[in-house]
Amino acid sequence: MINPIQFLENKLQKLTQKFVKIKCAYEFHNPSDAHYVEVIPELEFNREMLQLEVADILIDFYEQFPGESLVFLTDSDGINIHPQYVVTGCGFNKNWNCLMLNKIVNYEVEQIVVSDQDESYDFSYALAA
Repeated sequence: MINPIQFLENKLQKLTQKFVKIKCAYEFHNPSDAHYVEVIPELEFNREMLQLEVADILIDFYEQFPGESLVFLTDSDGINIHPQYVVTGCGFNKNWNCLMLNKIVNYEVEQIVVSDQDESYDFSYALAA
């Protein structure tokens, strides 16, 4: 029978093959007795199609391992993990976050277009008082 770690390694491998712009890191945290999976970048993690896949993984996990805990998170959640397993999609750009520029001049909103290999993202930034 497969154990939770093997199950998650298999699922994360498939996830990064389907969503090639992500990186998944796995840790079993002994003090909390929980499995943690960090998915980056956050922009990709929050996409609806990826969230649906994560929901399916959670359902499958809890059906097979009802006494276990599984947490999916991303880099902005403020939880640092010490991964035991890392898998990266072939389109993952580790410097993606460095490509983002936000520029506010005289409290006016400027639109910034950020591109990675396959997509462009439009962002609007403003200074809140």
